[in-house]
Amino acid sequence: MQKQYYVRLPLKKAYNVRDLGGYPTLSGGVTSWHKFLRADNLSGIEQADISFLKNYGVSAVIDLRSEDEILAFPNPFSAAIGVSYENIPLMNLSIHDILKSIGDNPSAFLPAYYLSLIENSQTAIKEIFEFFAKHENGCTLYHCTAGKDRTGIISVLLLWLADVGRFDIISNYEATYTNLRYNTGFLEVAAPYPKDVVYSRAEYIEPVMDYLQNEYGGSEGYLESIGVSKTDILKVKNKLTGSFF
Repeated sequence: MQKQYYVRLPLKKAYNVRDLGGYPTLSGGVTSWHKFLRADNLSGIEQADISFLKNYGVSAVIDLRSEDEILAFPNPFSAAIGVSYENIPLMNLSIHDILKSIGDNPSAFLPAYYLSLIENSQTAIKEIFEFFAKHENGCTLYHCTAGKDRTGIISVLLLWLADVGRFDIISNYEATYTNLRYNTGFLEVAAPYPKDVVYSRAEYIEPVMDYLQNEYGGSEGYLESIGVSKTDILKVKNKLTGSFF
């Protein structure tokens, strides 16, 4: 059967599952399809969605959520046959606990939160990229709750590592809210919080990219600085850029 290629996968119970394939690189290539999927919460997906993802090639899943989030909303892939699953929390607190610290300037909250992840979750990010390198074949899916913040930071690092340009990396981040605003379950959960922290605006992710560039010279320099080996970095890069198909 001929492979299908989706920017956003047409699942019934998850709204923000997207392929990182198809992005032009500054070196003249294009990122490979069926290698990395970014996603939102998968706890409510049906068997048809699970089968769809497995048929799409998903063979490894990283859950970036905290223990409390997983207990409340279990991951259907944690016991799925033929799929390597690992929980690597990108923070110890739940997203709801984090949001309690928004303060009086909601629009400044997310850039500060993202920068705190970059500096305070380095051990987890190192483990995530080592997991990516270990599963250099097949398709790896990584996700959090909304697929916006924690998943967004990992997506920036991946796309930048693959030599995708700044415009497209930011565009990939911005598309998140467009998808999530059709998810009534997400909107109900997000209703108590300021709208500013629900959006995925360019000005939220640009300071992170500026910081990574100024402090580390970009994604690859950052990953090296936190202890990801050059061999593993090359494996991840090759997985995302090795071939179009």
